[in-house]
Formats: sequence, structure tokens, C-alpha cells
Amino acid sequence: MAPNKKIKSLTSFVGTLTRWLALRESIASKPAPHM
Repeated sequence: MAPNKKIKSLTSFVGTLTRWLALRESIASKPAPHM
């Protein structure tokens, strides 16, 4: 596996994780659900 591809997938994973945590945090601070 090329290191460049590995780094790209890792960056994508971290980005998704960050977005998910931010979403969870915003849901925790605001009880009113959007969905």
C-alpha cells in the first residue's frame, strides 16, 4: 500500500471522526433534535 494513499485515508477518517464528535457535542449542548 502506498504511503500517500494511507495518509489520505487516515486524513479522511480523522475528518469524519472530527465531524461526528462536533455533531455529538452540538446535540449534547442543544437538546432540541433536528432529525
